Amino acid sequence: MSSGSNMISGAATLLLISGALWASAWPLRSLARPSAAQAVTAEEDTRSEGWRASVSQALQPRSAPPVRLAAPQRPLARYELVGVVEADSGGWGLFRGDDGLVTISLGRRLEDYTLISLTPQAAIFERDEDRVTLSRAQR
Repeated sequence: MSSGSNMISGAATLLLISGALWASAWPLRSLARPSAAQAVTAEEDTRSEGWRASVSQALQPRSAPPVRLAAPQRPLARYELVGVVEADSGGWGLFRGDDGLVTISLGRRLEDYTLISLTPQAAIFERDEDRVTLSRAQR
């Protein structure tokens, strides 16, 4: 244990001596202290014009970012075509919505859209001149 502590104290002594030699070889230039009058004028000269206005503006509360309106949801987006029943009278479409399954016959309405066409893979609804196609999910 004594040889370990001798090595540590020897290394610390060597470090202190080498630091002192380094400082004597490379002395730092002395810093002259400015008088109080010089320090005040130097402070005033470094200020830019209008600093109070910029600080005041930085301390003002920021306005809230503009509110973005949500993108309009496509019509009948909450419904999915599950199946189609073909019949002589036109047939029915089976749709899965948020409220469960809904059966709509050809010519009937779903959320103000009229079912105008049914194929085994798609149902087409119309309101005024707006057409919406619901397709069966590919599996």
